Amino acid sequence: MFNLNLYPKEKEILCQSAVPVDLELLGEFKEFILQMKKFVKENNNSLGLSANQVWPYHEYPAPKVFVMVVTDNRDVQEFINPIVQFSGPTIKHIEGCLSRPGKLYHAKRSKNCTIHYYDL
Repeated sequence: MFNLNLYPKEKEILCQSAVPVDLELLGEFKEFILQMKKFVKENNNSLGLSANQVWPYHEYPAPKVFVMVVTDNRDVQEFINPIVQFSGPTIKHIEGCLSRPGKLYHAKRSKNCTIHYYDL
């Protein structure tokens, strides 16, 4: 069982690149990923979570994993070793971040994206 704690914005790990998960070792990460999914599902203010926001092993880089709400019922999907391709025009909107509660930011995002990933 992992105890997930969100890191404050000052944590260096939030700026570090995540490393791909060795798929032969995916079973070792399963409980961590399930805890991430539970955290997002139970936190109504959250739409997603990246592993580097909660990675408990500071001596190792965070795995390339994120979880995200994908339906109106708050079903949460894991994305392991995602490859994201952006397309279409960009749109501007305002978004928040769990690592910076109460702060809103203007963001420019692509209207469309395709994600190739592995799941559990």
